[in-house]
Amino acid sequence: MTEKEKLILSAIRQNPLISQKELGQQSGMSREAVAHHIMNLTRKGFIRGKGYLLNNPLEVLVIGGCNLDIQGIPLQHGQAGDSLPGTVTMTPGGVGRNIAENLARLGHQVRLISAVGEDDAGKQLIQATRSAGVDTSSIKAFSGFRSPVYLSVLDPEHELLQAINDMSVTEQMTPEFLAGCTPDLHLSQALIIDTNLSEATLTYLFQRQDLPPVFADCVSAAKAERLKPWLHRIHTLKPNRMEASLLWGQEIQSEADLPACANWFHEQGISQLFISLGEEGLYASRSDEQVLLPPEQITVASVAGAGDALMAGLVHSWINHQPLVNTARIAQACACLALEHHGTNNPALSAETIEQRINA
Repeated sequence: MTEKEKLILSAIRQNPLISQKELGQQSGMSREAVAHHIMNLTRKGFIRGKGYLLNNPLEVLVIGGCNLDIQGIPLQHGQAGDSLPGTVTMTPGGVGRNIAENLARLGHQVRLISAVGEDDAGKQLIQATRSAGVDTSSIKAFSGFRSPVYLSVLDPEHELLQAINDMSVTEQMTPEFLAGCTPDLHLSQALIIDTNLSEATLTYLFQRQDLPPVFADCVSAAKAERLKPWLHRIHTLKPNRMEASLLWGQEIQSEADLPACANWFHEQGISQLFISLGEEGLYASRSDEQVLLPPEQITVASVAGAGDALMAGLVHSWINHQPLVNTARIAQACACLALEHHGTNNPALSAETIEQRINA
């Protein structure tokens, strides 16, 4: 799917009865160009029939955080408490939002359920997410709240030193709120959640009987424990070493500990486990197969968003019925593209780019 087709499809998802003239005004294209892209979308199977009826509009549903990422990177090391020259960037972020954007760039129909404040930042987040091809009709702007912000400071080697998250509006993603957004949850091929959701909201979701396969992102060691009572309802889990150790109850000290750790997760009901090991690579496990994929040698521009891109690659691979080794390679390639880009999400990400990277 081309970028212009993604833009048009996103607008149609917001308003299935929108006219070609209105689509042209929104996208800055002529009516003839809009008609051409709609014809292509119909031929590719994204649109069927009159009135812009969408085929399987819930291919992937993501429920999670949507926030501004503010990141500072100094040019050199200095003393604590001092000011240093460097670069500061502000980009759309949030674990759930990032995964949704990456999946849209990989060519999937994806809807994001999230919460922002009724402010300029919230409007910018919704617009940026919609422009990436994500259905934003279930992102709600709450009056009286600030939009979420994640503020991080990295060292000159681009490793995280400290971060502060201001996410109070995510508490508005209550069971009642989700009930109104997910009547057709069973139509989705995959549900992605992050642990920015409260324990009450996670309980509501996991107790539902209409769950599609659940892909869960731990977000952080502190929040990962919210998933422990529900491992039997999770299809795919993506922890890092610390999060996996916390849930397992034992420290992963070396490569030799990984099979036992993975077997424990499979015994709890996890079908697929992918442990991010940083500089040691990616450990992937299904009940009958395990693989440790060494890291690619790349130049890191920013560590922000790499795990979210990796998760998008996992979902993309599962929908396309990839074997375990291919899944790990595709996911790692998505993460590397994010690492090589200064922003949180790399606009160069696409199914074609990933295929070319792996083949090379």
